[in-house]
Amino acid sequence: MDSDPQDLKQNFGIPPWPLYCDGKSWDSPWVTAADIHAVPTLYVLNHNLKLRFKAENVGQMDLWLLKNKSDPN
Repeated sequence: MDSDPQDLKQNFGIPPWPLYCDGKSWDSPWVTAADIHAVPTLYVLNHNLKLRFKAENVGQMDLWLLKNKSDPN
């Protein structure tokens, strides 16, 4: 969500995972494509990396985890 890619690299460094910053912050097409409305956005993926749930806050995540704790998929 950064608006300055150079500033991000300077302050964050190079992480061991892919990092993308187009400098458009909330106006980035990636934000729209991922349907992100808040930071952090929390995702639950299954073992095949299929999206199971997307929560916009910890409360939503807690409720989902309680309801689905016995479902391994």
